[in-house]
Amino acid sequence: MLLPGHIAAPYLLSRVFRWIDFRFALAGAVFPDLLDKPLAWIFHLTPHGRWIGHSLTGLAATTLIVWLIFRRRAPLAVVSWLAGYGVHLILDAGNFMPWFFPWVSYEWPKYTGFRWQYFPITSTAEIILSIIAAVWLIISWRRHSRPMN
Repeated sequence: MLLPGHIAAPYLLSRVFRWIDFRFALAGAVFPDLLDKPLAWIFHLTPHGRWIGHSLTGLAATTLIVWLIFRRRAPLAVVSWLAGYGVHLILDAGNFMPWFFPWVSYEWPKYTGFRWQYFPITSTAEIILSIIAAVWLIISWRRHSRPMN
């Protein structure tokens, strides 16, 4: 999934489930890519753009960190982070996902470098879904002057 989809999903979650804090859900939804993509694409430290951030280990570790930091000040932050992060993993599930890394060994897909100026498009459906998500997000954002709860 491309960035518009990863932004639209937590926004939708925060609209459907009013107790989800959009800010934490958004942070959780973009975090896996903010971690894994630069490590692979810019620094060449990992074998693929989906690494520890795209695993259940990454989900559990970062959720624990959010809980340790925000458990008293923002109790719903943890649930919101978990929802955003979880929806990111679900949206990416159509392609290679190292769900149980580092506990399971994976044969990483061959990294072929950047495609389409840093955006790896894997299918026409992904392009269409991303365009729909971007349009829906813009329309929805204009209807609601402020997306946060």
